[in-house]
Amino acid sequence: MPVRAKIIPEYNLVYIRYSGFVTLADVQRSQQETYSHPSYRVGMCEIDDLRAITHVDINFRDMLNYVSELLSHHKEMGETPKVALIESGPLVYGLARMFTSLVDVKGNELDVKIVDSDQSACAFLGLPDLSLASLAAQA
Repeated sequence: MPVRAKIIPEYNLVYIRYSGFVTLADVQRSQQETYSHPSYRVGMCEIDDLRAITHVDINFRDMLNYVSELLSHHKEMGETPKVALIESGPLVYGLARMFTSLVDVKGNELDVKIVDSDQSACAFLGLPDLSLASLAAQA
């Protein structure tokens, strides 16, 4: 699967690993599965590990609609989760930057930061230095 999520309740964390060819439908399916999982709690912080993406099929209009829906969801829940996006190159950085720009324009229901390492993601979220490689193997 191109998008796999792991909920880690002891760290109030959702770790999402993206790999290969990713579509908006993949992202939305994973999001629905995560939100409906019994271990998920509103407001959990999130690490989106984008480093293994090779191709994306998400255009600007789709991203705009997705961000609007996502922000509306978080506003309804009354939480402002923190999200770290780990990037590793121009394709992934461009995708992450488009997402963060739209979040900034549409509202502030998410606290999002683009980072370039596991350590930076954990530091931004106030987590101990977790082994994201072991989480990736499980996700």
